[in-house]
Order: sequence, then structure tokens, then C-alpha cells
Amino acid sequence: MKKEVAFAILAGVFFGLVFAFGVWRLALKFRGGNNIVYRQTTPKPVLNSPLTISNLNDFDVVTQSGIKIIGKSKPESFITASTLLEDYFTKTNPDGEFEIEIKAPSNLFEVKLTTIDGNNLVAEKKINLVSSEKIEDANLSAFVGTITDITNETIQIKTKNGEILQGAITSDTNYQNLLNKPQTVKLTDIAIGDFAVLIGVVNGNKVLKTGQVLITKDIEEVKTEVVAGKLLSKTKSQIVVETAESQEKITLPKSWKGPEIKEMNTGDLIILVGTKTTDKFDLRSIYVIR
Repeated sequence: MKKEVAFAILAGVFFGLVFAFGVWRLALKFRGGNNIVYRQTTPKPVLNSPLTISNLNDFDVVTQSGIKIIGKSKPESFITASTLLEDYFTKTNPDGEFEIEIKAPSNLFEVKLTTIDGNNLVAEKKINLVSSEKIEDANLSAFVGTITDITNETIQIKTKNGEILQGAITSDTNYQNLLNKPQTVKLTDIAIGDFAVLIGVVNGNKVLKTGQVLITKDIEEVKTEVVAGKLLSKTKSQIVVETAESQEKITLPKSWKGPEIKEMNTGDLIILVGTKTTDKFDLRSIYVIR
């Protein structure tokens, strides 16, 4: 019996000490004493910055040959915009806003935008657009996909996302086949399985009142890449650029958009746009930032 009493007393003392120690630590924490050191984890750097377009959405219809893209990204950074045929360049203002004007290379096309901060690529964005010069309307929309059904009154298409969309057609609807030589065709020349762009105005039932039908090929992806960094050396046939990750040796083509080699100096910050394979960078454009 004495052993049990002694054991109970010791256990009570032990748990009392543990409880008192916990209270003491808690009191120190709330008192904000200088003896408490709070460990702060250093956050990992965020490499991606926002890149948004404010005036256009995917598959918006643009009717001008000069298309303005307005958006926002990292302040005081540089923006490249590339289509299949050409590259464009601008700089954001202190609020991160930018405006860049491009030309439509075809009736259905993709634009790839890249934000560059120093020698770091910090953001990318792609947008698909539809160009039409035959319809003038501020509220134009486009349905893009494969034709799945045709009647005298409607054309039904299936988008890449599997969505089924309806376009209402009338005797005023214009049909263009752009696959080879662009030519005006009839409704009877269009077939199920054709890839089409329907352009018009969407009504309250989400049916497109179709003014124009374009038979074309699927949109081609823009595969340009951007290399940014300091120009280390140059010859008539090659330049070496120090990027954030490595040194890039770029073989110069016969021609490119931008300054000639003699106009560039070692130490310049340059931005290159081109297409890249496993062992080669096919240069299209050079932009120099001094």
C-alpha cells in the first residue's frame, strides 16, 4: 500500500512539472520576451509574373489589319508578341501596362506573348484570334471547330473541348474556302468533317447568326522561343549570349529582323526570338536594350 501511495505522489509531481513548464513557455510567448527566437522560412522566389490581356479574348473577331493588344504584366519589363510570320516588341510602363500592334497573318491565328525582366523570362501567354475583312460589326463572335451537321438553316460544329455549337445561316451568309486558293463557295460545297470558322453575332439562345463561314485548316501553334541575356561575343556568323541559366551560342542566319551585328556591342542586353530544336536556335528577330 505504501508503494502505491509513493508511486502516485511521484506521478503527480512529474505531471505537475510538465504542466508548469508548458504554462511558463506559453507565458513567455505572449509576453514577447527577447529570449524567444521565431524562425521565419524564406519563401521560394516566384518566377512567374502575371501577363493579362484586357481588350481581347480567345477567338475574338478582329476586322482591322493592325490589331492592338492591350494588357498588363510586370512593371518596366519587356514584351514580345509572335505570330507564325512575325515578331513584335514593346515595354511595359511603371504600372505594368502595355500596348502592342500586330498584323494578322491569316484568318485564324495564334499570338504568343512573353514577358522578359532583365535576362529572365517571367511569363508567357497565348491567345487565338479570328480575322475577317468582310463583316463590319462591333459585336462579332466566332465559333471554331469541326462541322458535325449541316441543314439548310444551320451548321453545327464541335469544338476542341467537345462543345457542340449551332450557327444559323441565311441566304445572305457568305462562304469562303481558304484551304488552297481562297475562293467563294456555296453551302453545297461544304461537308461534314470540314474544319470551319463561323463568324457572326450570338443571340440570346447562344445560337450564332452566321454572316460568314470560313473553311480552313486548324490553327497552327506558334512555337517561338525567347533567349534573353548579355552579349558576350560576336562574329559575322555567331553570337554568344549569357542567359540566366547558361551561355547560348547562336548561329546567325542570312537575315533577321533587327539591328545588324556591327550595331551591337558586347555587354549589351539583347532579346532574341526564334524557334529552337535540340541542337539549334533558328533566329528570327533581335532586340537590343542598352
